[in-house]
Amino acid sequence: MQKDLAKTFKLIRAKGPDAFYKGPIAEALASTVQKFGGAMTIEDLKKYDVTVDKPIWGDYRGYRIASMPPPSSGGVFLLQMLKILDGFHLSQYDVKAWGKYHLLAETMHLAYADRAAYAGDPEFVEVPLTGLLHPDYIKERQKLISLDRVNPNPQSGDP
Repeated sequence: MQKDLAKTFKLIRAKGPDAFYKGPIAEALASTVQKFGGAMTIEDLKKYDVTVDKPIWGDYRGYRIASMPPPSSGGVFLLQMLKILDGFHLSQYDVKAWGKYHLLAETMHLAYADRAAYAGDPEFVEVPLTGLLHPDYIKERQKLISLDRVNPNPQSGDP
């Protein structure tokens, strides 16, 4: 049983977000982070500003996909991977075909190279969303993938 978690949820329900960012939960959170060598303080939590951002949208095989926008790196690179993979027609492969998994791995390597170079909080860095998802850039990235070889050193591109 998770009594502390239940107590946390009850406090948030009763006192709203302040229970998390300014109350005993914040104190326990900051204390635990510091106990394990982290630097988070109660002041950090008090100053935290929650934002509600619009999702990032993309299309894949007739589906409209909504995902997390930056500063999360998940959404843009999920959409990038799907766009890259779309050019390889994965449905032609058997579920256990090595080629399917090779294409998935190579696509992930390229997207994660871009992620390392371009992901960040748009309040502090420019994230080239349009370029990362542009059809011409996607084609450039697709050309780096071959069924005959592994890309030994995937690098970020220039979106």
